[in-house]
Amino acid sequence: MNLKINVLPYLAALVILLVPSCLKDQVSYFDQSAAERLQAVQKKTRETLAKPRYGWRMEYFIGNVDFDFGGKNLTLEFGAEIDTVRVRTEEYKDSSFTSYYRFTNDDGPVLSFDSFSPILHKYAIPSSEYYESRGGDFEFLIISCKDEEVILKGKRSGKMCKMYPLEEPADQYINRLFDMNKSFHVSSFKGTCGSTAVRGTIDVLNKQFTIQEDIDEYSSIEPVTETAPYILTDHGLKFYEPITFQETVIDQISFQPADTSFSAGSDLRLKGYIPKDWLPYEFFTGRYMFEHEEGLFEIELTPDEEEQVYIVEGMSPKFNMYFGYDIVAGRLTMEAQFVAKIGSMEAYKERDGYVIFVPLSTNGYILGEDQSGFAAVWNRDEANPRYKWQDRGLTPKFITESFLLRLYDLSEGFVRDANGYSMGPQTVAFTASNGNESVQITPKAMYKLND
Repeated sequence: MNLKINVLPYLAALVILLVPSCLKDQVSYFDQSAAERLQAVQKKTRETLAKPRYGWRMEYFIGNVDFDFGGKNLTLEFGAEIDTVRVRTEEYKDSSFTSYYRFTNDDGPVLSFDSFSPILHKYAIPSSEYYESRGGDFEFLIISCKDEEVILKGKRSGKMCKMYPLEEPADQYINRLFDMNKSFHVSSFKGTCGSTAVRGTIDVLNKQFTIQEDIDEYSSIEPVTETAPYILTDHGLKFYEPITFQETVIDQISFQPADTSFSAGSDLRLKGYIPKDWLPYEFFTGRYMFEHEEGLFEIELTPDEEEQVYIVEGMSPKFNMYFGYDIVAGRLTMEAQFVAKIGSMEAYKERDGYVIFVPLSTNGYILGEDQSGFAAVWNRDEANPRYKWQDRGLTPKFITESFLLRLYDLSEGFVRDANGYSMGPQTVAFTASNGNESVQITPKAMYKLND
């Protein structure tokens, strides 16, 4: 007689009976508990970080899902006794900031710069312009920690940041990199990669290198193109990850300032180009006479702290404006913007909304794209510089003709009247030297006033 027996309950009972025995006889593979092992890692890391005489240099790469901002050179000097760190960046000369750091645990040992640092938190915290931040980190998973190299991984961005012992004082290293960033403004290049003719651009502000096949612009074939974030080094450009272009693997590119040429091994040879009318950021500080179709303004340009825009005073008794700086072209730019209160970075507001300054195209469109607006083209006379305002040339279908002051609601866009037309400001306007007021302006030129 065959008996059908359900063996599952018996197997389950057998497993339950065996579990205590298994736990009792389990072999311990570690001499220390997890907490003790973590403390040992933290102790070793702290000792390693404080060991180099001059501290460490960090290749700090940042970026988020929207945009990659390339790499910044930082130096970090860790205190041996107290958990403090002194940080410098290639963006500021002769400046350093000291804050605290600590170790935590989150799926592994974490190095956290948790007290505010103007450098490390600058790219990691949201702002009005970057509501999701710019993809920086101040908390890092410790991937490896050796005397010759420390590898960290940003907790939020996932970017790898490598640190190496400094071989010179931190201020000397940072000041040299600061000067290099100021002098490096190659905007485009041509050359060869192996047997392939190539060309490309370098976005020096956002540290992006783009290389592509140099083929006829009217060709129906899409050129092979690679874009990669980079960091500026003593010798040239170093990519976040090696790029492969036409079977050539490129990790770093050497740069020769004397002839603005680039090279990598025997396969890559590039010639960089700089616009003939290129001017450095600091060249534009001072007082100017601003010409437009309706009259004149006497304005003053003051650099902002980050040296990316100029604060423009004098175009209105109620608000200030901003001129941008195109580091690739070495030119001032006039673009769409919210105007600011006098003496403040806060946006100026009328009763129906904020006051926005927007380009108007020759075919009647109000534009807001970053490429729209004017650039100030220098006459290349250093003694008597004069600048002609003209369309930036980046949006051929929408040529900027003039600018408008309009009211803007952050939730609904332009404030409109009963007929659906966007409304100009009700009480604020440009006031020219002849007393004329207007909510529309057509820039012509500007020239510097002697102090």
